[in-house]
Amino acid sequence: MSEPGRPPKWNDPEAFEKAVDEYFENKDITHTWTGLAIHLGFESRQSLEDYKKKDGFSYPIKKALLKIESQYEKALFQKNAAGPIFRSAFHYIVTGK
Repeated sequence: MSEPGRPPKWNDPEAFEKAVDEYFENKDITHTWTGLAIHLGFESRQSLEDYKKKDGFSYPIKKALLKIESQYEKALFQKNAAGPIFRSAFHYIVTGK
C-alpha cells in the first residue's frame, strides 16, 4: 500500500544536494530558509524539516541551515542589524534553539 499524499519531490540525495549548492552559488540574493524551500520546489519550509528525517537528505539540509544562520550572524555586526536581531530572537522564542 502506498503512502497518502503527493509523491516525493526529491528521490535522489545527490541531485538534491547539488540543487542546494546551486542555491548558494547565487550571490545576488539574500539566502533564507524560505528561499531555499522555494528554490527546491517545495510549498513550505516544513517540507525541508520533513526531508531532514529522510536518509541521505539530512546532511545537505543541516549544512544549508548552518550557512543561512552564519549569514544572519554576520549581519548582526552590520550598522543596522535590527532585522537579523529580530529574526534571531523570534527563532529562539519559537524553537528554543
